[in-house]
Amino acid sequence: MSPLVLLPLRPRFAQAIYRGTKRYELRRRRMRVRSGSIVWIYESAPVGKVTGSFAVKCVHWGSPAELLSLCSDDPDQAAYPPYLDGVQLGTALEVADPLRWPRPYALDEICGRPTRAPQSYCFLREVVPRRLP
Repeated sequence: MSPLVLLPLRPRFAQAIYRGTKRYELRRRRMRVRSGSIVWIYESAPVGKVTGSFAVKCVHWGSPAELLSLCSDDPDQAAYPPYLDGVQLGTALEVADPLRWPRPYALDEICGRPTRAPQSYCFLREVVPRRLP
């Protein structure tokens, strides 16, 4: 089974992934995620729940210019240069098979105990997949 990754996103970027208009998720740091990993999307406030998932088709590492070139057709591309300002080596996760779940899940439901959303990302090692769609 591929590793599960919990990734917090602003709701507008999560929606763009579900619509298929955002094909790369950018991160300011190098992520230790492999192609084939499954990413669970935690939408930050006001949603505050895990709303869906996507598969990582490919992981790209590079300078801001290299990462931005991947996103040249993204409608939100104007938001990315300030986000990547000062970054030496960042990550772009290529999105595949985005899926909005039939209902959102609180982290407590998924983990079976009180849990906070990660600042950047985290691996989910103790989750029982049968609890989710």
